[in-house]
Amino acid sequence: METIGDKGWGSGCVVSEKYKFVYIHVLKSGGTSTKEFLRKSLCGIDDEDCKRVDPLILRPSGCRAAILNYTDYFTFSFVRNPFSRMYSMYSMMDGFPLEPGQRVTDTFSFHDFVMKPDERGNHTTMHAGHYDQQTDFIFSNYTCPSFDFLGRVEHYDEDMRTILKHLNATELIAYHDELGGAVRAANTWGANKKRSIGGDLRKEYNSREI
Repeated sequence: METIGDKGWGSGCVVSEKYKFVYIHVLKSGGTSTKEFLRKSLCGIDDEDCKRVDPLILRPSGCRAAILNYTDYFTFSFVRNPFSRMYSMYSMMDGFPLEPGQRVTDTFSFHDFVMKPDERGNHTTMHAGHYDQQTDFIFSNYTCPSFDFLGRVEHYDEDMRTILKHLNATELIAYHDELGGAVRAANTWGANKKRSIGGDLRKEYNSREI
């Protein structure tokens, strides 16, 4: 099988041998927030890369290796509404301009981003893997699911709580309680731009575009 994601903290998956789980990072679907929550709860708030703890507790891993090597572990991931995910991709381009100081979204409209995918690389250095469908991350080439539990970003905290209870992950549950049962967003790509969308994202797509 093939999955997207490198072996580092950026876009890779995460393995905990202590709690016997694998987290699959679906790009642009709450992955950075999930990893930050896992790191801070198991490694401490000052150890962003978990370098000072036993790697059996928590470590990044290539997704393909993690899924194939830990088939008996509980594997979970999160997905989100494809409309909001699309806009998050679009907004993230501002963090990866071709030239320093550029705002990609000032010259490349959301309409063109959606309708002209072949032109995206002409405006940003952002890796094309961010545009891949969510199913590409969580299903094998034979359309077999790679997960035991699939949460939704739209009810993230409720689903995260379900995962933690299933794992009986006492440290993670305690940290989740400390946060008031709400995992904090690690980045806000698009949060300051949504006013320009004019409400419901689906209004940006007419019947022809869908």
